[in-house]
Amino acid sequence: MGDKKLEKVTIVEPKELSVKNDLMPFNNVKLAATGYNLRNISKTNGCGIQEIRRSTYSYPGGTMTVSESVSATASATGGISMAGISAELGFSVTKSYGISDSQNVVVAKGKSKTVRAFPTLDVYNFNVYNGSTKKGSGNAQKPVGVCFVQYSN
Repeated sequence: MGDKKLEKVTIVEPKELSVKNDLMPFNNVKLAATGYNLRNISKTNGCGIQEIRRSTYSYPGGTMTVSESVSATASATGGISMAGISAELGFSVTKSYGISDSQNVVVAKGKSKTVRAFPTLDVYNFNVYNGSTKKGSGNAQKPVGVCFVQYSN
């Protein structure tokens, strides 16, 4: 971003997603048909790296509005299918999810700001087991909101 100064990062999630889910019900879930299960599931949340939008604002500022469809992703070693990961985590890792929100941008007289929008992601890391034998590991990402990053110019 050159000589631009990072000024503000705002992560916006829908209100119903702001309370973090307890992952205990997902630990050691077993897919009866295949024998695969996920263990040691951890969940974090943060800004993704896929830029959705970038705009520059002059005085007095404006509002950036984002409404996009962003794909969930997953990868794993050990032989479990994407359908198996989806079943165990409780969401489709092959589907796109709509994310939308707005961010007000206030700019001082004689200044400008660049605002970049990224998806906010729930990130799941896990181990893959077949029965009691560890076969591999993996991760999945689900888009859940918008992350706005403001830079002063």
